[in-house]
Amino acid sequence: MPEYKDQFISQTPSVPKVKDSILVGLLGGLFGTICLDLANLFSRKNKKTETLYGRLTGSILTRGFNAKKSSTFSFGQFIHMVTGALTGIPLVYLLKKTGKDHQIIKGGAYGTLVWAFYYVLGIKSGMFNTRPKQNKVHVASFWQNILFGVTASQAIVSLAHPSVFRKQDLRLANPKRPVPTIPTWGLPHYTDNKTEKTIH
Repeated sequence: MPEYKDQFISQTPSVPKVKDSILVGLLGGLFGTICLDLANLFSRKNKKTETLYGRLTGSILTRGFNAKKSSTFSFGQFIHMVTGALTGIPLVYLLKKTGKDHQIIKGGAYGTLVWAFYYVLGIKSGMFNTRPKQNKVHVASFWQNILFGVTASQAIVSLAHPSVFRKQDLRLANPKRPVPTIPTWGLPHYTDNKTEKTIH
C-alpha cells in the first residue's frame, strides 16, 4: 500500500513555483482578494453586510442611481481586484524582511493594517459615496480583511520559489558569521640547528 501511495504522489502534478517577487505578490494578493470577495458574498446573503466590495469601489466614481448600475459594479469589481492584487506586493517584501515563518500571524496582522487603511481613508474620509451604516458591517469587513491577509500570505509562501526567500533563510540559519582571522607571517620553525645556522 505505501508503494502505491508513493507512486500516486510522484505522479501528481506539482504547482509551478514563481521566482519573481512582484509576480508572486500579485498572485497572492489576487488569491486573497478572491477569498475576501467570497466571504463578502456569503455575508451579503446572510444579511451581515449591506453592500459588496465591487459596488463600494464603484461608488467612488459615481453617485446616486448610476452607482446601482451593473456596469458600475463590473468596473468597481475590476478596480477592486486590481487593487487587491497590488496589495499583495508589500506583503512579499514583509515576508522577505521578517522571514516566511509564522505566515498566518503575519498575514493576519497585515490584513488588519489593510482594513485600518481602508476604514480610515475610505469610509471616514467620505471617499465612498455608498457608506455602510451598521456596526456589524464594519466588524464583518474587519474579519474579511484578516482573511485576505492570511490567505494571501499563505498563497505567497506556497507559490514562491525557494530563491525568493533564500537570502533571508541564509541569514536566519547563520545569524553570526565567523570573524575572519588575519594570518600572521613569519619564518618557519626549524628543529635542525645546522640548517638554522646556515640560513642565518
